[in-house]
Amino acid sequence: MAELEPARYWPHRRLSALLKGADLILVVSGTPAWAYLARDCGRPILLQNATFAAREREQRIKEQHGLARAWTRTVTRVVSAMEPAALRLATKVFVENRFAEERVASIVGHSRVVRAPVGIDTAAFKPNATYHDDGYLVVVGRMNDPRKNAAFLLASYARLRSQLPSCPPLVIAGEPPSEALRSRVLAHRLSESVHFVENPTRTRLIELYQHAALALLPSAEEGFGIVAIEAMACGIPVVATKCTGPEEIILDDETGHLVPLDEQSFANVIDGALRNRSRRRVMAARARAVAIERYSTVAASKPYLAAIDAI
Repeated sequence: MAELEPARYWPHRRLSALLKGADLILVVSGTPAWAYLARDCGRPILLQNATFAAREREQRIKEQHGLARAWTRTVTRVVSAMEPAALRLATKVFVENRFAEERVASIVGHSRVVRAPVGIDTAAFKPNATYHDDGYLVVVGRMNDPRKNAAFLLASYARLRSQLPSCPPLVIAGEPPSEALRSRVLAHRLSESVHFVENPTRTRLIELYQHAALALLPSAEEGFGIVAIEAMACGIPVVATKCTGPEEIILDDETGHLVPLDEQSFANVIDGALRNRSRRRVMAARARAVAIERYSTVAASKPYLAAIDAI
């Protein structure tokens, strides 16, 4: 019998017994429903909440049809109904963007919500000796996930190539591409220009960032966008869609560009950035500085440590 998703979040006797032996429980999750597992533990709960089920699955539901769409909608409604109760269990809720902060505060009050970023190792993610202003475009992520918006990315890139003869290649790093994704590349006649790097190691990933001219984040929905921080830490400006998370990270026209979810607009902004090498070099330096100042592990840990000290 297939598992019903809401059952994942219901307290289990053995897990509850284990959690009761802890001084503090930290729940790191997508949907806040995971905190419901700790309902019976009787211990302080710190919840790091990335998104909400309905928002996370919005793009997937749009792309589904028939019974699959009806089923996903039904399960999502059930999980969404569990989320407020799960949030109320938490002593503090850490969120990554303003949208989540307001949403969670409407349920538990502002005093229990802390906006806190995700940190990265800025000593490892660092620039190359020189910025490669003639480098490629790089995208990092699970591009088979509808939220990552591969169709939008490839359509925008095809438009870019048609208007910019010197357009650099597009490198997509992450999980192996699905047949559907490869078919989209062929449909846009981009097989000579789009290159996939499957499951790169961290060392290889850093190299991919370091040799890029721009990093692209084309998501339809992104609670935060850690790949944007990784790119910035490597001294690479980021062109991203306005999909919540990147708006927390990218300083528009300083460390990159924020663009509406419009294929032509996305292509135009990349085009303009590629044509202005001197401006990109300034943004590259600023991107690195902001990454260290706001998103190093030391800087990002402060809200969490303060919340723990207050308990």
